[in-house]
Amino acid sequence: MTLNASLYSFLTAQSPVTDLVSTRIYPAGEAPKTITYPYVTYQRISNRHERHTQGGAALAAPRYEINCWAQSNLDAEAVADAIREAMNDFRGAFGSVQSRGCFLESDDSDIEPPDDGSHVSKHVTRLDFTIWHTETATPV
Repeated sequence: MTLNASLYSFLTAQSPVTDLVSTRIYPAGEAPKTITYPYVTYQRISNRHERHTQGGAALAAPRYEINCWAQSNLDAEAVADAIREAMNDFRGAFGSVQSRGCFLESDDSDIEPPDDGSHVSKHVTRLDFTIWHTETATPV
């Protein structure tokens, strides 16, 4: 199982998260066009593979952006808080991926104007996490 799939499994197993978004958690670009708010999108924005003088260290540190979307800033922040509590400083299994440490690097909020002719803006709170984990195959 990839870290993307493992991240979905991890988030949908967190009741404080699913109490707010159910299973409306999608890889970036895959959320339905018509969707119920709030919901979450995520994507890997970079990946670092650790090395030492003898070669690969079988340790990676991808950075993931998690976007919490809602129709109000308070709702977006509530979802972000639930995810922050579940993920920050987490060590253990993300599905089949063993995390050595998950750390919140930054967060911010924004408002996107309506793009459908309505008067409803989309509020988003972004969380950037680095997820240190062991790799099964060492990059060369």
